[in-house]
Amino acid sequence: MDFIDDKEKMKDFFAMSKDSFLSSYSYLSEEEYDATVNKLNSMNKKIEFQNKVYELKVGTYEDGKFLKVSIIDKETKQEKEITMSGVEIVEPPAPTPDCVLINSEENKELINKLLELKVLVYSNTIFAKFNMSELYNYDRIGTMDFLKLHAKIIEYEEDKGNSLEEVKSKIKEEATQLVQDEKVKDYLYDKFYISDLDSEIYTLINEKSPKDSLVLMYDNDGRFCFVRPYLKDFEHKLRLVQEWQFNHEEHLFSYLENGYKLHNSNDLVVHYNIWTSIDEWYPDIDNKKGLMEYFRYCKENNITKEKIENEVKSEVPDIMKIYNKERMKKNQER
Repeated sequence: MDFIDDKEKMKDFFAMSKDSFLSSYSYLSEEEYDATVNKLNSMNKKIEFQNKVYELKVGTYEDGKFLKVSIIDKETKQEKEITMSGVEIVEPPAPTPDCVLINSEENKELINKLLELKVLVYSNTIFAKFNMSELYNYDRIGTMDFLKLHAKIIEYEEDKGNSLEEVKSKIKEEATQLVQDEKVKDYLYDKFYISDLDSEIYTLINEKSPKDSLVLMYDNDGRFCFVRPYLKDFEHKLRLVQEWQFNHEEHLFSYLENGYKLHNSNDLVVHYNIWTSIDEWYPDIDNKKGLMEYFRYCKENNITKEKIENEVKSEVPDIMKIYNKERMKKNQER
């Protein structure tokens, strides 16, 4: 006999290990506990995909920090990971543990199915973000085990950034207010020795998950900080990048390649630095799609060689030649 209809017991069931639960509820048997597990598993939704029925299995990778999701053929019991390990070492970093590395080309049809079912919020070139509320319906126990570890981390500010339009209009203001808050200043100084973040470099909007949007800011000592005002915890709102670590390949083009969009970022001195770095690094830039997105932003916002030169009073390399070269190359490949 299970206890699935007992709300108090189920709350503890999800919060405690099996041994702790049975110790606390000594009048319950192991058979009753196992019956509840089986009942929960029987309630899990299945996925019908390519004339087969599949189950989803939720876990974490070895370090326990990031989500692992597998798909299991209900008939053969063959299991295949949808996600990949190593998410913590890539740029841009995953903003929350429910964001995963995913092979979008190999799993293209499956990803489209998960998007259709709203199990995924979005999927870009590298990252995908899972909808934990919906994923719960496919693996109740695995999802709750994951949330026991990470529920606090993946929470967002509830009263801010609740629409794309709001994020676009207020993110710079929200980021500035955040870094000027006295508690945040103390945190930044105690943890990173940053005394004042007072300048914005650019803003990156995630249109599919607006609350993951960010503003890149820096202080007078040349330290950079990604500011995400819509995450709850300080350590995830604020990510330091030292001057010697910073480069536009990792900290701009990789974001653009993964679906972020530059927003109202028209400081010509900033663009001068980006243009000169492109001239120096090209063709050794891995994130070519992100690079082309940057070129498109410049064209749409009339950021030109002449305007930058007029602002910085210095000669600027004409990187639009690179844009034209990449476009020709892409056309030839079609």
